Amino acid sequence: EDVISRGDDMSCRWMIRTENAVARGALCECHAQGMLRAKFSANQKLRNLEFVFDVMGFMQQLQRASRQEEFKVIPNTLAMAKQPSHEPRAIITALPPYKIVFVNPAWCVMSGYDSEEILGRDFDFMKGPATDLSEISAYENSLRNFHCSSFEAINYTKEGMPFLNQTFSYPIFVEGRVVNFLNVSSALAIMLN
Repeated sequence: EDVISRGDDMSCRWMIRTENAVARGALCECHAQGMLRAKFSANQKLRNLEFVFDVMGFMQQLQRASRQEEFKVIPNTLAMAKQPSHEPRAIITALPPYKIVFVNPAWCVMSGYDSEEILGRDFDFMKGPATDLSEISAYENSLRNFHCSSFEAINYTKEGMPFLNQTFSYPIFVEGRVVNFLNVSSALAIMLN
């Protein structure tokens, strides 16, 4: 409703609001409001778009609404990604063939591999006869586009034991460029032969 236009800048207020969070089990509906600022080039093409809002306030709303004591923050820097965690974590390069540059102790426990055995390799060693390669291909396609991604696939431990692996992959940025991806995994089930 209120738009401020000055030179090649245009700003306005915005608001987002949930509509069915309570119906889906949340304690309350959540909302965020802020300012939207657009910058245009001399020939009226969009150059830059900024959303400004109270991120921490919104995260606290989400935490309360979801009845969680702790709100998970996705690491977006290498230093954060390498912090100790009970979640199995692996950091890979941002470009194919997505070489492993870091794994934490929880990832080693999940997979059965020591970090020295797998650093510098891609994840092909975890594939096996029951691995759905189309799931892995869709996942890698998302990575090629530098998007967050996830997959569930049968992977194999060092001992050859199949397990259902759920992995979420998040880009890690340095100076606005994606330089790595953080993979956060869970062994959802051990598959018995």
